[in-house]
Amino acid sequence: MSKSSVARIALGLDAALCTAAGAVLLLIPDLVSQMMFVEPGGWKPVILRILGISLLIVALDLVMMA
Repeated sequence: MSKSSVARIALGLDAALCTAAGAVLLLIPDLVSQMMFVEPGGWKPVILRILGISLLIVALDLVMMA
């Protein structure tokens, strides 16, 4: 394997992981908030949704680079 194909595989795997994590944070932030914090609620699900959107943007950028 050449160096460029290894880099493309690594970028693709990273994009897949970012997509999965971003989708989870975007779709079920309340459950993630309950698992992470003692007292979920308030601003925490909103912040997790923003983080999910950010991860999806990063995944899109990684796909464009690969």
